[in-house]
Amino acid sequence: MRILYVFWSFDKGFKLIHKSTPPTTTTTIFLCIIKRLIEETNRQGGKQLKIKFKRQPLLNKLQLVAGLAESESPNDILRNILLRGFGKKKECFVAATDIESTIASYFNPEDAPDADFDILVPARKFLEIIRRMEDDDVVVNIHKNNWMEIKTTSGVFKFPFLSGKSFPKIPASPTKAVFSFSSQTVSTILPSLLNFAADDSLRRNLNGVYFEKIGGKIRLVATDSHRLAYFQKEISGAGNFEKFILSKKALGEVVKTIKDSKVDSETAFSFENNMVFCSTGETTVISNPIDSLFPEYERVVPDFSALEPAVVDKNAILAAVKRVSVFCEKHEKVDLSLVPSTLSISSVETDEGDAVDTVPVKFGGDELKTSFNPRFLVDSLSFLDGEEIDFRPGDGATPGVLTLTGSADFVCILMPVVS
Repeated sequence: MRILYVFWSFDKGFKLIHKSTPPTTTTTIFLCIIKRLIEETNRQGGKQLKIKFKRQPLLNKLQLVAGLAESESPNDILRNILLRGFGKKKECFVAATDIESTIASYFNPEDAPDADFDILVPARKFLEIIRRMEDDDVVVNIHKNNWMEIKTTSGVFKFPFLSGKSFPKIPASPTKAVFSFSSQTVSTILPSLLNFAADDSLRRNLNGVYFEKIGGKIRLVATDSHRLAYFQKEISGAGNFEKFILSKKALGEVVKTIKDSKVDSETAFSFENNMVFCSTGETTVISNPIDSLFPEYERVVPDFSALEPAVVDKNAILAAVKRVSVFCEKHEKVDLSLVPSTLSISSVETDEGDAVDTVPVKFGGDELKTSFNPRFLVDSLSFLDGEEIDFRPGDGATPGVLTLTGSADFVCILMPVVS
């Protein structure tokens, strides 16, 4: 004798209990069909939370944090984005991590439930669905059985999620910043500085930007051992801090946060438990500094204050170097000759041709000759944000120095190419 119990509950969906003697083939097939119906009904039913977003603000936030999510990682946490909701505040935030760094950003949904929620969603899948939607409104239903669905006017997209409890704890940002830069300064300076940092995984201490306080100034330094650049700024009321190095990846995320913030915002830096907090608007990048010592870079920075500079139009010399560098594919070198009133830039003579270009300068000293890597020289000129620069090229045995005219807050040091 076989007894089959099938129960229906509004709270829990179908429940199936089967007690019998060994079932026949027909009974087995019937039970499989019932089981599939139960699973599908449970997946679609049950209690749920409904959140409504405006598509563009949600897309902006997902694009902001998705860069840290590693889609190919075997670690579930690294492949997912954390979506957390605070019911009483009617507020959400999204976050992602690569373990060394975490980025989290707050925003307000269009409509949210009173209950909190905390889920991990597949980063790439969630981002691509929202990116390709045509609706202005996004409705997300979060079911109790770890399935979520996104409803649009043309369709429904369902996929599983994980509990957000497995995501590493995100520490609260310290209430007081140690120092701040205008976001405009950060968005201008950091991308240029990152060009000077090394990509060599064996030299981790050169894989980022070095921060230190000198007197009342905050100085940021980057080098790959062939060239060096630093930016420094007097910041009133800046607190003291231990020198540290932030990775290129973490600082790249900081630059991205500025695009999501207001034009007149500031990027605040604070510290706690050996972590660096970089906050811009509603977004914070939290990172562990690189655990390594930065080289004693001051040794290669010459005392250039006593050297007469060649004052030159930045765009003019930048354009000239780019033109001549077309002939430098095989020999990564441009030769410079500085005489009163003229700077000559030339390539190495080869069977494929050569080039010479000249730029007018304000200079009255003795003739100087040197050579530089054209790409490094272009990066240095691009780093200097101004119309005129002071160029002290050196004599071929000493580093070249480029600064903004009348300022020593932007400094580039170039090691010469020795033939």
